[in-house]
Amino acid sequence: MAAGDDPLWDDICETLLSLAKARPKPRPQRRRAWGTPKQVAYAQRLHAAACLKPPGQGTMAARALAALVPGAWLSLQDVGVRAGARPWLLAPELYKRLTPRGWVERIDDPDAVGRPIPGKGPRGPKKLWRLTALGEAMRATLLEKSTQTGDHR
Repeated sequence: MAAGDDPLWDDICETLLSLAKARPKPRPQRRRAWGTPKQVAYAQRLHAAACLKPPGQGTMAARALAALVPGAWLSLQDVGVRAGARPWLLAPELYKRLTPRGWVERIDDPDAVGRPIPGKGPRGPKKLWRLTALGEAMRATLLEKSTQTGDHR
């Protein structure tokens, strides 16, 4: 199927391309760092992860879809972020756009339970995003199309 044959497909690709390009602008550097050194280091890691682009083949649309998946369901090398960064925290607006399409869903991750809160007991399981079967199929199709057309941005 060539590009332009399916208006729904074109709409999906346009949506993902526009979302992939709509990155938040970095804030100007402040004179004084906020928080503890640990908090500053964590914020710097998140910022560095947000600035990295996923390596390998694929269009911006495929990368946008690939970048949505937590490390538990897609290797961090595919996403293009180092271990310790959390790709699902970087673009919540992408999830808001893709959830109604049925591509991603929220789930409880029992393995991602945080340390107990002092005086309040154990934390509950974290909510993570996961690709649905439809999302997996769309991601595979996007990657396949990108390799056919030779679009390796």
